[in-house]
Amino acid sequence: MTEVKKIAEQIEASVRAIFEHEAETQGLSDHSQWNWASELGHPCDRFLYYARVNWKERKPKSSELMARLREGREQEDKAIRVLEEAGYRMKLEQLPLQWEKFKIRGRIDGVIFNNGSQFPTEIKSINPWYWDQVKTLEDIKRHSKFWIKKIPGQLNLYLLMKEEPAGMLVLCTFGKIPRIIPMELDYELGESYLLQAERVNQAVEKGIPPEKIPYSTDVCSLCDFEHVCKPVDLSKTDSVDIVPDDVLKLRRLLELDQYYREYTKLKQELIGSKQKPGKFYGKNTIIEDIEITSREIEQTYYDVPKDIKAKYKKTRKITRTEINIIG
Repeated sequence: MTEVKKIAEQIEASVRAIFEHEAETQGLSDHSQWNWASELGHPCDRFLYYARVNWKERKPKSSELMARLREGREQEDKAIRVLEEAGYRMKLEQLPLQWEKFKIRGRIDGVIFNNGSQFPTEIKSINPWYWDQVKTLEDIKRHSKFWIKKIPGQLNLYLLMKEEPAGMLVLCTFGKIPRIIPMELDYELGESYLLQAERVNQAVEKGIPPEKIPYSTDVCSLCDFEHVCKPVDLSKTDSVDIVPDDVLKLRRLLELDQYYREYTKLKQELIGSKQKPGKFYGKNTIIEDIEITSREIEQTYYDVPKDIKAKYKKTRKITRTEINIIG
């Protein structure tokens, strides 16, 4: 091993040790008497029960997750600074709130004051992978990932607790301008969260965990109490030998796939096809240092009648393997 490689490995180990220390010393939060507002809206009542009754058994966070959480906090801090630079100062940061009747407790990120009005505000960092999927409040409410879908519910609880008619969601991610999404008080959404809190409260009082939900990769594999709940027989899952390079390659594959999707979208918009031409389809022009050329080419195709196609039509089973970010 060369000297520089050895030093590089030492530096990386020292950096990793910081996050490992954070993971070891973060401590477990005792909220056996309260439902956390940030956790309500979870698709599994059983998780919320364990979060209160079995909180000491909660699985500790990994050093990699601690690094992602730190990045998220830094993005949120940047969003606050940008708001202040734009003239909108956040006040009452991390204001504690609680609702004794439903045993709900939380901390709101802050309140934006503007022309005599105040807007409770929640700031959330979003994985860049999902950024283009959360442009509106309805996008968030309908999102397939539960940890994104439940974001409005948390702010909505704070609106109920502060008796305010509207608030702001501030979404942020790396390399993007923060997205400001207004939200009016939603009584129907609020009722669903309060009913869930009541179900959990009743289960805690009885000491009987709610029924398990059908196994879900998105929900169960991310659960901090999977080892307590044991939602699936792990012996029936595929075993794969993993080496460090596999994780790097999988993440790179997902990154390239994201770029490919953006490339495909822009290509459809700017070039398109004969059936749906884009802005520069069939054009020949130069824009600054970009040259656009078009030419006609001959393409062979076979115009087979539908009845003949149907005669030779067959079906077969194939395996489709997908790779997605789950957290």
